[in-house]
Amino acid sequence: TFAHPGWLVLLAVPPGLWLVRRLRRAPLPAVSSLSWFDGVPTTWRVRLRWLPGAFRTLAFVLVVVALAGPERVTPAREGVRPGLDVLLLVDVSQSMRARDGTPDRLGSAIALAKDVVQARPRDRIGVLLFAGDHAIACPLTLDHPAVVDRLQTITVSDSDAGTAIGVAIAGALGRLQTARAARGAIVVVTDGASNTGTPLPEDAARLAARQGMTVLTVGVGREGLVPFPTELGVVEIPLGIDEPALRRVAAAGGGTFVRARDRQAAATIAAALDRIEPAERVVTSRRTAPIGAWLGAAASIALA
Repeated sequence: TFAHPGWLVLLAVPPGLWLVRRLRRAPLPAVSSLSWFDGVPTTWRVRLRWLPGAFRTLAFVLVVVALAGPERVTPAREGVRPGLDVLLLVDVSQSMRARDGTPDRLGSAIALAKDVVQARPRDRIGVLLFAGDHAIACPLTLDHPAVVDRLQTITVSDSDAGTAIGVAIAGALGRLQTARAARGAIVVVTDGASNTGTPLPEDAARLAARQGMTVLTVGVGREGLVPFPTELGVVEIPLGIDEPALRRVAAAGGGTFVRARDRQAAATIAAALDRIEPAERVVTSRRTAPIGAWLGAAASIALA
């Protein structure tokens, strides 16, 4: 096929010029006999006197075809898996200041969220921050570098209103519905201590599951005494993770619980999202590749 077939109209120029010359040719003079010329030898220059004109015409044709952009069309069938709409809920409550992460729990949560973004190239991903309340930090988008840039600016909330996981899940569900998400997932990254707000986390997760959204929970931090910064310096306080509660929330939301102990947690989350992603569908497409790169060189040779 041709990318710009309109140029092919110029191929009518050579035969048109030939026809014009034929119509305007002057009549031959009348002579009594041509027998005198029978003995004159015919040279190769005379025999090939048509060749320069033919090569000029060939060069013109090659240039016109090159301008038309000849392409080779190859039909292709490939499997395509449409991505999900994923909202990352990042806990920014005061407990995320605990220094049992890199450099703290919030830093570990941010690093994990960035790994999840990089592992899901086809998904629309957004970020929602929550503590006692919630706020959208980055709307659903396919611009993953923008999501990563936004994650790098997150800090712990100044509010001491507690952690409302249920409120955050309900808010995320509303955001997904507003974005007309057909199939989505809510990934809650927290230390698991929900202590305020309604609805309760399990009820909110159950509501999300009924609306076709899967809830996954991710626990960051370690059990037992952890270093925590205070006005008197860094002290060791008991600030464990409520893993049983996070497991119940994930079960109610039809998802899974992941303990973020290392960088492999992102791969585990990506695998869990793979299981809820829509099935692969076969898409038929046409691929084109230009094949006229040699035409310009051939026209130059013909002119030479």
